[in-house]
Amino acid sequence: MDGVPHLLDAPLRLRCRTARRIAVGDHVALVGEPVEIQHQTGNPPLVRFQGRYTSVA
Repeated sequence: MDGVPHLLDAPLRLRCRTARRIAVGDHVALVGEPVEIQHQTGNPPLVRFQGRYTSVA
């Protein structure tokens, strides 16, 4: 393990570098640029549409 937390059985993993930091009130929003993508085949994507989770068919 490389010290980066991973969700078990996640169909997609993105490793990002910080591309921008944006001050938003008393917070900072981070915008990431993907530098590594890992994906598993056979797992359907999780899709949210019109306020509900659905499948792609």
